[in-house]
Amino acid sequence: MFYIFSFSIYSEACQASEASCLIPFKYNPNIVVLVGDEQQLPVVTFSSAAERCKANRSLFERLRHNGWPVDCLQIQYRMHNAIVQFPSKKFYAGNLLTDEKVKKRRRAIWHEKHEFPLFPPYLVNVKGRCYRNSCGGNSNDVEATFITSLVCTFSSQFRGVKGISIGIITFYNDQVALLRKKIFGKVGKWINSNEVNIQISTVDSFQGSEKDIIILSCVRSNEPKNRLSNGKWKNNIGFLQDFRRVNVALTRARESLWIVCNCNFLETNSLWKDLIMDASRRNLIAQQRNYQSLGGRCI
Repeated sequence: MFYIFSFSIYSEACQASEASCLIPFKYNPNIVVLVGDEQQLPVVTFSSAAERCKANRSLFERLRHNGWPVDCLQIQYRMHNAIVQFPSKKFYAGNLLTDEKVKKRRRAIWHEKHEFPLFPPYLVNVKGRCYRNSCGGNSNDVEATFITSLVCTFSSQFRGVKGISIGIITFYNDQVALLRKKIFGKVGKWINSNEVNIQISTVDSFQGSEKDIIILSCVRSNEPKNRLSNGKWKNNIGFLQDFRRVNVALTRARESLWIVCNCNFLETNSLWKDLIMDASRRNLIAQQRNYQSLGGRCI
């Protein structure tokens, strides 16, 4: 039996390889619509030979590079205006605009508690310890412990407030496992009370999702073996140098984005240097000493 489809619509078209996108063409669609964002996650391949042959290229990318018209959406309906400023400037040439409904929506309750000022819409936190790298895995116990204390303190401050969603994301599976072990062991009662929804996952798994609060654990920090003879650090930040993954991580939050990282180490990379300088100009970098009062008291 021979089928003809009037339309063929591809969602997340930039994550689909060109070969996989061609399959529906056998049904002779009259109209093909590709919906995607080249500034976010690309096609995933595991073969360097395939990459050399451009088998990791999406059909979206090929058509755009060959002059086909692309309609760029400019209005975003998710992020607090303080969160969207850097991604708009860095990844979308300053063209990403915030809808008026987002600007006028009611302030999050954790923004209104003046006696507890550690939870603003956007914040970069400096952590300066080493991380573990073994058998190709990466985790940072200092960051995981700090984030656990942050979540515990938040649970104590906003006990009884229902419907809060929190996403804790990182670039590494080892850190996901560590965070789940620490956090679910501490705030499981809070989560089971249905007051809050907490999801802990990798940045890649979080593509397309959103939460009220996003806490990003960057993991990468100083390793003694990475120090050069001149005292500087090797530019070895792994997945964090992929601008598309960074863009995904920075654009998942609705109300608050807290980035936990070692600024002194990450600023060896030009992308992170721009992010850190932007946060510094906006007075949105908090030093570790600002958090000495975090007791991590859990309910």
